[in-house]
Amino acid sequence: MSEVRGTSLTPMILGIIGGVLGLPNAICTSLCTGITAGVYAGNGGGGFFSILSVLFLIAPVVGLVAGIQSRKFPKKAGIVMIICAIPYVFNVITGNLLGLAVLILFLLGGILSINQKTEVIETLS
Repeated sequence: MSEVRGTSLTPMILGIIGGVLGLPNAICTSLCTGITAGVYAGNGGGGFFSILSVLFLIAPVVGLVAGIQSRKFPKKAGIVMIICAIPYVFNVITGNLLGLAVLILFLLGGILSINQKTEVIETLS
């Protein structure tokens, strides 16, 4: 049985840094969106901000796990990191520069993870 493995450490490092920077960003953004949801609750806008707040809490954790797994499963981890970057587009639109850093790190890590060279390792079963 053979196993495909990534050869580069760069996607793993970018995913880990993106996840670590995304956690405090998620806490700050969740507090701000909670306040915004309270202000706009009478106008029906609170539901969108609540969903966005949950996405900001889930995305860095999943992106961090994908970054750690990027050598073992390079294609899957790259796709997951790109998906985890999508909520940060909304974060950048609101002017959050830490969200911009997380967006760039997840996108670069995902693209590099998908396009990196892979090696086939023969395992004994």
